[in-house]
Amino acid sequence: MAVVVIFIIGIFVGFGSYFFGQRNTDRVASVNGVPISNRRFQLVYERILDNLRQNPDIQIDDNLLKEKQREALQDLISEEVLWQEARKYNITVTDKELAAEIQRYPAFQTNGQFDRRRYFQILFQVLKMTPEEFEESRRRQIAGIKLRQLLAATIYVDPLDVQIAYQMKNPKERKKFAEEKDKLAEEVRQQKLAAVFAEWFKYLSASYKIRVYLTELNR
Repeated sequence: MAVVVIFIIGIFVGFGSYFFGQRNTDRVASVNGVPISNRRFQLVYERILDNLRQNPDIQIDDNLLKEKQREALQDLISEEVLWQEARKYNITVTDKELAAEIQRYPAFQTNGQFDRRRYFQILFQVLKMTPEEFEESRRRQIAGIKLRQLLAATIYVDPLDVQIAYQMKNPKERKKFAEEKDKLAEEVRQQKLAAVFAEWFKYLSASYKIRVYLTELNR
């Protein structure tokens, strides 16, 4: 499933058709009328910039800043789209699930145990977020992962497809099929998964209305 998550992160870049409107100081975008606040955007954008500043080999210029603005905006739009889709399927993230996930973060631990004081310190001093803001963001992200897992679970790999894939790959060698079938089955599954997700993204792109108010991104 980690492979699935990484794959989705990559393919979601550039998601959707954006409609550009007049600049709005309160929001940077909206998804089906649901606003994405300027504060949420600034939090994500500043976190991206902080990571850049830690690498002395990266030269930060106007082009890179605009690229990172787009990256921050795309992350938030993707999160909002998946959140709205998750709610359609009644996918929820309980407080207990959220707490367990947060407590597993090594950054929030001291000697392997969750440290509440360290948790608040990192949120306020490093991430510049309130606990409510961070926990809401994580709740949305977990719901998105659950939604993607649900879709991935529908993928069925027919043994005949695996056999055909092996024959196409090794037309003259049939003796090693038993040794390689599990690996090939996963390759076939990933191909099917890519096709299913591609169609899903087409559906989402067509069904969601995304409006962007950061007019400089349209230049």
